[in-house]
Amino acid sequence: MNVCKQLLAGAMLTGVLVAAAGCASSEENALGSAVASQVAAPIAEGTAPPSAASASDNQQESKEASDYAVKVGRGLLHLQDWDDRTDLEGLLGKPLSQKMEALEHADTLTGSFVKELTYEGLRLELFSPKQNGQSFWVMSIEATAPQYETPGGIAVGSTVADVKKAYPGITIGDGRTNPDNAAYLISDNEGRNLEFEVKDGTVAKIHLFFLIP
Repeated sequence: MNVCKQLLAGAMLTGVLVAAAGCASSEENALGSAVASQVAAPIAEGTAPPSAASASDNQQESKEASDYAVKVGRGLLHLQDWDDRTDLEGLLGKPLSQKMEALEHADTLTGSFVKELTYEGLRLELFSPKQNGQSFWVMSIEATAPQYETPGGIAVGSTVADVKKAYPGITIGDGRTNPDNAAYLISDNEGRNLEFEVKDGTVAKIHLFFLIP
């Protein structure tokens, strides 16, 4: 009789443990879904770099993205690089100046953050999604010194002929008609842009920028 009672008690305890485990599993699943939605939120708002859908897309994305970068030492700094995954200080050293502001009256971007970093001959603008302000990605690169060269081999001081040879499809993008004094522009379908400001037939400034939808 005591044995029966012990078996019955054991069965009841097992049922309780199983039920508790089921509840815990449900709670973990719910928590995981909540965290995932928080992580995905900035992308849904269009404030983070777009992601590719497949391995082949990733390869094409990587190839296209490589045009929208500048060489810094032995490395490349791309548009849309995240500052918590890229060693900016290792690449560029400490900035000469730095400032950050929260966007106001900016429609869907209100509450987002923009950080500006200035170096010798280089200025960066970085963007951080709403309620973040900690992690930023590169939204704009502006180079006015010859040590910052594009992967196509163009730097401040290059000629218009050099630009056209490196980027055969490039066109004047600002409406000016003098080919020696104009802004030459290429862009892609992801919102990335590469612009060369030409004065007296040579490149005076390189400007890479990402347009947020």
